[in-house]
Amino acid sequence: MLPSGLSFDENKNVQIDILNSVKEIPYFFRIGLNRKYPRLNFTFDSQCIKTKFEFELYINGLDSEECKIDIRIIENGFNVSTNNANWTKIFDPDFSPTLAFDANQVFFKLETISIRPFDTCEFNNTLEIPKDQFVLQFNPKKVSEDCVKAVVIIPKIDVPNGIKVLIDPLKVNQNSLPPPDIYSTSTMLMPTDNSTVLLPKDNSDELISIPSNNSTATSLIPWWWFLIAVM
Repeated sequence: MLPSGLSFDENKNVQIDILNSVKEIPYFFRIGLNRKYPRLNFTFDSQCIKTKFEFELYINGLDSEECKIDIRIIENGFNVSTNNANWTKIFDPDFSPTLAFDANQVFFKLETISIRPFDTCEFNNTLEIPKDQFVLQFNPKKVSEDCVKAVVIIPKIDVPNGIKVLIDPLKVNQNSLPPPDIYSTSTMLMPTDNSTVLLPKDNSDELISIPSNNSTATSLIPWWWFLIAVM
């Protein structure tokens, strides 16, 4: 039901498997209007670090060279390039950075509390993406077969009203529903507008449909559904 590279952890944070992601299939998140973009927390296994894993990141459907965020693992840290500029070395022996975003900057935050800003393009949503959505694209570039864990975590605390994830209705079946200890699967409402919201078990015991006149439900892939992870 969820995109193949996406899941929720035991704390209901969103997890994205970079290794199981492709640039051509974006991740759509509905965070609400006038909200700050959530942080992205990265973690890599020892083999990804050893083999110097590299990937590209794109925000809000802006996939031009000047909007690309290129990240490469190197010895004791990372090389980072934005705006198609030269590489900048970031010292991070823990290999666990956090990325935060402003209107036209990305901030590389480390465990040592140091923060390094990088200029990039304006992150304004494209015309095809509603302003209440946050879209991520990952393009793994240098991947060794020994590298098995390269994960991004979106903390649920960064989206106060809950984060909604677009899901594919064609993949919804009893076997693909989330674990019952995290999400309820007792009731499935099938509205004609193909927009459905799944609420976690501790808030509701059923699926509730989103009204078809909700103008913000439109996206690049209008036939996907919404999954809510509520605080």
